[in-house]
Amino acid sequence: MMLQKDLNNSDYFSSVEIMPKIDESEDFQVPIEVRVKPRKRNQYTFGLGYGTDTGARASLGWENRRVTRNGHRFKANLRISGIKTSISSEYTIPLTKPLSDNIVLSAGWLNEDTKTSNTDKTFGGVHYNYLEGEWKKSIYATYEKDDFDVGNESGQSTLFIPGMSWTRIRADNPVTARQGSRVYLDIRGAHDALLSDATFAQFRMQAKYIRGITAQSRFIARCEAGASLIDNFSDLPPSVRFFAGGDNSIRGYAYDSLGPKDGEGYVIGGKHLLVGSIEFEHLIRDKWSAAVFYDAGNAIDALSDPIKNGAGFGIRWQSPVGPVRLDLGFPLETSDSSWRIHFVIGPDL
Repeated sequence: MMLQKDLNNSDYFSSVEIMPKIDESEDFQVPIEVRVKPRKRNQYTFGLGYGTDTGARASLGWENRRVTRNGHRFKANLRISGIKTSISSEYTIPLTKPLSDNIVLSAGWLNEDTKTSNTDKTFGGVHYNYLEGEWKKSIYATYEKDDFDVGNESGQSTLFIPGMSWTRIRADNPVTARQGSRVYLDIRGAHDALLSDATFAQFRMQAKYIRGITAQSRFIARCEAGASLIDNFSDLPPSVRFFAGGDNSIRGYAYDSLGPKDGEGYVIGGKHLLVGSIEFEHLIRDKWSAAVFYDAGNAIDALSDPIKNGAGFGIRWQSPVGPVRLDLGFPLETSDSSWRIHFVIGPDL
């Protein structure tokens, strides 16, 4: 029953019972009785993990599911890893369709230290999220203050960034899909006449496609593209530039290690991004699969910039939370390191 599914998915109730009252039916209408048991108001979470992009990581979270009688929610999270530390908070206001439509107020602080850049950022924003057909849409505005180092450059940046994004997921099983796709589109920008130090416009697209070939095998393709319009690229903080490389980019290369370089050979990021990947996966025993893959792309300033290529193989284990992926990636340029391990846990889409 759709009502029971919606109440369960709302995350407000630990149990939902719907009982039709057949003996009280009249004119082909049957009244129902709904019995629900609320979840605990406060939820606390703690997690430990490891990723080749992030190193060891830990998270601590708190959520108040019922700040008000109207179902307002508040949550705060602390995340620490080898390259990133963040403190974030969100206040969610459900709208007429609470499962899909809401307003989210957010604020936080982030420090990210990668092989190519260091960023210290404070931010705040508001998102209006709603569902239209199959597309989850978000109209948003964020305000960011960055202190950053990238290459030999150091700078400070203040940006007010309005934008809009679209997300669509189709899948027979979003955790481990045999047939499915995910599409994400985002358009955003800033102007120096509106609370910003720089003027730019930016577009980003991500897509993933999964197709079962036989009962034991799958074909997986993904692509990512981005483009920026800006006159003075050095005004942009690293968080708005494009980089490539890593577990979900071009395997065989370190996280965010690829992109245009300055005169001293330091990667400083690019105006545009173009990445593609193909993968073949075959079940070998129970929940274990083997995979081979080929990735290509780069962060670039022009179409004539070099493209990096990576290829390799890996194993997959179908866990309750989604595939556990362990890959060995090899860069296909002789000037780069010989190989790199990539480890990822999470749903397909």
